[in-house]
Amino acid sequence: MKQTHDISCFERILPQIYANANTQIFYADGKKSARKFPLPLGSKYKEPLFAEALFHGHFLPGYHYRRINAPSIAIEYVREGELAAKQDDRTFLLEAGEIFLMQPGHNNEIMVLPNSFCIKTSIVISGDLLPEILRILDLWNKDIIKVENTKLLGSLFQAFEEIAAKTDPFSQMRNGSLSYSLLQALRILPESEHVLPHDIEMLVKSLEENCDFQWTTAQMARQCKCSETWLIRRFRLAMGQTPHQLLLRFRMEKAAKLLLSQSDLSIKEISALCGYSDALNFSTAFRKSYGSSPLHYRKEKLF
Repeated sequence: MKQTHDISCFERILPQIYANANTQIFYADGKKSARKFPLPLGSKYKEPLFAEALFHGHFLPGYHYRRINAPSIAIEYVREGELAAKQDDRTFLLEAGEIFLMQPGHNNEIMVLPNSFCIKTSIVISGDLLPEILRILDLWNKDIIKVENTKLLGSLFQAFEEIAAKTDPFSQMRNGSLSYSLLQALRILPESEHVLPHDIEMLVKSLEENCDFQWTTAQMARQCKCSETWLIRRFRLAMGQTPHQLLLRFRMEKAAKLLLSQSDLSIKEISALCGYSDALNFSTAFRKSYGSSPLHYRKEKLF
């Protein structure tokens, strides 16, 4: 992160896209591609803390987003490229691996400078408990966070994606717990790449390297030398999801790679290599993860 005193790039007049008695939002498009994951909020009852939406996007010069006195916190994680940011009278130039916290109740904005680009993930968190939680976690006055533990952050984003567009009460509650877990993670992200407990880290490695194995919760618990209940609780706290949810992610990532790199293998053979005895169950899981069948995914990517 480079702090800059040049505010001239932020003086651009932008189209207003939202306004009420307290908040104004301005936006100028400059995206090359973007994907939105709407998250479950609930129609009658909302969690006291919840994420509104998750975004993955590739942005080009011209992209500019400004908020005045918004009640939510927007978490902007730069994956590649760079992002100019402003919070009240403080200006920054973020680089890959850094997060900008667009704090609630402040004037903040982000933009992509000329001759640059930014690939980033964004998530907006709201709720009645947000101001108090930010104070408790000592995040209320932070602008920039350097990401050291990319595995933890990636796992939390993946967990949010898994509940996207769902409307059942459990998913709404899951949204609330994940939102709190993400804010907790922001507090510890700068500490170390090795924040995972050793036994959990070793289990994650085993699941990734042996995702074709027919894992049971009991087997995972034995590896970590703890009860099944305690394993699930600790694993959720460390990774933001259950061991089986992470195992599914590893299986789907392996399947996607095999579909493209081993075009001579049939869908049934790939499903077996990824831990599935039933190719139909594999295809159903793959479609839920990638939005298309394994066969269509292969044809779309290779031809």
